Amino acid sequence: MLANDNDTGLSIYSSLAYDREIEYSAWGTIVYTIAYTAWQAFNFEEQGLPSIIESVDEETVAEIFEYLDKIPAFDRKYGLYIKNKLLEKFTYEPENEFGIPIDRKQIDY
Repeated sequence: MLANDNDTGLSIYSSLAYDREIEYSAWGTIVYTIAYTAWQAFNFEEQGLPSIIESVDEETVAEIFEYLDKIPAFDRKYGLYIKNKLLEKFTYEPENEFGIPIDRKQIDY
């Protein structure tokens, strides 16, 4: 769960780390990635969006990379390579509604 009234959702961790840039960015990456994935799932199922992800859209991917760029261990070149490879090889196709399994060997360089 990203957020709830009891402050036990994942988004609370990013707000608790606001003064520690690397930790804040790591939590931001996690929260935004989950939000984007949930947004895609709700759109795929053509269901109404929960309020927590109403502002999510395709631009969220750029925000994820903004968080990732603030993490010293992140290799942007490799991240972009994986993103492009996944979009190229594993994009949803109507005749195969779950897509094909992703084999890590197919995306490593």
